[in-house]
Amino acid sequence: SRSHLALHLGRPRQAVEFAEQGYQLLNGGEDAALQGRLLAMLARGYALLGETTLCLQALIQAERILSHPHRRWGSEWTSPFDEGSLASEAARCLVDLKDFTAASDHARHALVLRSAERIRARALASLVLARAAVGQRDLEQACALVSQVGTATETLGSVVVADQFRDAVDALAAFHDTEAVSKVLPQLRNASDRRAGMRHAFHPGSGVQT
Repeated sequence: SRSHLALHLGRPRQAVEFAEQGYQLLNGGEDAALQGRLLAMLARGYALLGETTLCLQALIQAERILSHPHRRWGSEWTSPFDEGSLASEAARCLVDLKDFTAASDHARHALVLRSAERIRARALASLVLARAAVGQRDLEQACALVSQVGTATETLGSVVVADQFRDAVDALAAFHDTEAVSKVLPQLRNASDRRAGMRHAFHPGSGVQT
């Protein structure tokens, strides 16, 4: 949790330190979801630091743990983390590493693994797919994806979705002078502003301690 919060606060080095501390405390018998999530947080931190090899190593290790047929599942206190979760986190890492083609592949895989009622999970995967599309200069697809998420999550109270929605809109704003973006950017900015209140608790100046 502290690693996850550090990522929200834009402190990747601290996120890596917390994830490493947590992983060192494991004894090998824990829920696969816990191990996978710690490795994903480690990968996210490394990606933001530009440590490509270390990031990919953590993702590969997480994939191996989650795919192991004999891993124990079902911790009473660990939130779910499965193949779809890892695919979404891997896509975010790869966007940060600017490998947009691989990021798109992982984001699409995450969407395949999430049913229609998983609104939050699908929104997160769609937003990282949109950021990958921006990186590939496929601005029409990126605009369509962000617009769809904006409509689907209008009443969804998720800080993480709000944060990533803002990031996607900011990425599109860099191309505000193109026709595809200029047509939808005002509406997307308004939608992002409506979600802004949910992010205050995670802002570096909010007094939250890690």
